[in-house]
Amino acid sequence: MWRANKLTFKEAIKLSDFNEVWDYLITEYDDENNEESFRSFFELYGKLSSMEEGESDLKLRIILDEEKESERWDVNGYSEDDNTVYALDFVPWCELLGMEFDKETAERLHVHEIVAHCMWEMTFWGLDDDEIQEKYKKLIESTDETIENHS
Repeated sequence: MWRANKLTFKEAIKLSDFNEVWDYLITEYDDENNEESFRSFFELYGKLSSMEEGESDLKLRIILDEEKESERWDVNGYSEDDNTVYALDFVPWCELLGMEFDKETAERLHVHEIVAHCMWEMTFWGLDDDEIQEKYKKLIESTDETIENHS
């Protein structure tokens, strides 16, 4: 396992090898091992490697949720200040890159596993950060509109 103080997502990407990340992704998430998926994740890996990291007070945490019907990995943001867990669906990618992993995640998982879990989580809504942020904006607008209509 990778043992480091203050390992960020960006640093994990730099320390990882894409082929190991890909092999883990298709094994753990039963993703279709096809050329299109490979190309999409390979391009994303390259894009993340060259992006600047932002800042965040949240820690990245990856845990195996064994309480659900089928075990699944849960990737979330965690505030040590108030013990609050946050979903990462719509967090801008530059901010994710700057997040440090909590100590348990950094000690328990290999860097290729860390990168694979994070890439899987961050692409739930798509493979382009700008498009994801646009979806988020529309979701907020729709929610605000619904609240106004029912007030």
